[in-house]
Amino acid sequence: MRGRPEGPGDTAKIREALAATGKTYTQIAEQMGVTVASVSAYSAGARKPAAGNLGKLAQALGIHVSKILRKDTSDAA
Repeated sequence: MRGRPEGPGDTAKIREALAATGKTYTQIAEQMGVTVASVSAYSAGARKPAAGNLGKLAQALGIHVSKILRKDTSDAA
C-alpha cells in the first residue's frame, strides 16, 4: 500500500528513542551500516526499518528491540 511505511516498528517509539540518545543521525547510521537518509526516514515516519535492520537500530539506540515493536495503547479509548 502506497503512502504507508512498510516494515516492523512503531515510528513514534523510534523517533522518541532517537531523540533520547543524544546521538546524531550520522552516528546512528554509522553504527547500523546504513545511510543517514535511512535514519532520517525512520525518524520522520517516512520509512520503517527492514526486519534485518531492526536489531541494529535497537542496539544503536541502546534499547531492546521489543521497545520499538511494542505499540503504546495507553491512549486508546
